[in-house]
Amino acid sequence: MVLGQGLTDLCTRFLLVYCGYKSFQSIETESWKDDAHWLTFWMLYAFFQFLEFFLDFIYSYILFEKIPFYYELKLGIFIYIGLCGGSKRFYEACGKKLIIASQNTVSQLGENENVKNMFSTVQNQQKNLQAQLQQTLNRDAK
Repeated sequence: MVLGQGLTDLCTRFLLVYCGYKSFQSIETESWKDDAHWLTFWMLYAFFQFLEFFLDFIYSYILFEKIPFYYELKLGIFIYIGLCGGSKRFYEACGKKLIIASQNTVSQLGENENVKNMFSTVQNQQKNLQAQLQQTLNRDAK
């Protein structure tokens, strides 16, 4: 590691704050082009984080600790997609094709009764937990 994980994490956090600020600025403008850039950036960022979590869950630390310059590469990817127009290039090259190809699957998943029941169950559990938390807070306040 050239920069080390700590410094690379700090740089990544700074980059994310900057990208969040730029996203806010783009929302305030009339142009849709900058909105599209930042939406694509955040979609790629979320996908990369999900992929990293999933792979880390399977392979533990081995995958990321053994890849030379992994954290520097990760920072470089975020800089490229956020500040150098990489999100637009990725979307034009393969992102749009992947999304269009998966539209039917995602639509069918959203219409699936089992998925709807699962979301309903999660919402009910959330409401129950919130009620229990409120009761506990009220009881502790007395």
